[in-house]
Amino acid sequence: MKKKKSFHRLSGELCCLCLVLGFAMNSFGATERYIGSIGGVFGLPEKKQDTVAGISVNKWYMISSTYEEGIAVRIGPSAEEELLIRIPYGTLFFVDVKDGVWGHTTVKGYTGWIHLDYAKEINSLDTKTGTGWYQISYKDEDGIAVRTGPSAEEELLIRIPYGTNFYVDAVSGIWGHTTVNGYTGWVHLDYAEEVR
Repeated sequence: MKKKKSFHRLSGELCCLCLVLGFAMNSFGATERYIGSIGGVFGLPEKKQDTVAGISVNKWYMISSTYEEGIAVRIGPSAEEELLIRIPYGTLFFVDVKDGVWGHTTVKGYTGWIHLDYAKEINSLDTKTGTGWYQISYKDEDGIAVRTGPSAEEELLIRIPYGTNFYVDAVSGIWGHTTVNGYTGWVHLDYAEEVR
């Protein structure tokens, strides 16, 4: 008479099988996150991905493409990877690692990869000092420029008149990043004063 296999022995064999499958998946180029999720189902400690492969850059970027649907944030550094979210023109994001033309970031609650050909680097960005509500305090007949980047050389998006209130969420030098009248861009803060 054959003995029935105990539940613990079956669980152990199943876990071993999952680990073997996991290592096989990894050797065929599957990412480590699948191994971690298989292990987690069976009570094994999940493998955490604290680091991402690539070159460390730690720089701020802004979406510079006006593609109507927005630019893709994907789960990996390839156009073939799953789409997480699309982000519109003017969105600021911090890239910690680059892999070729792809930047690794967390934006709008999603962590993934953005193709950096659709963005431009923003130097010396500060998201703490200088942020808040401002009001155009300079009287100019044409209004004050909102530009595509933090420079007078950047393309003009719109002009906003004296007295216009706008919220600055980041600062680069003397330029404030804002969305005003439906346009996302940069305003020279010498023409505005903080509203307290």
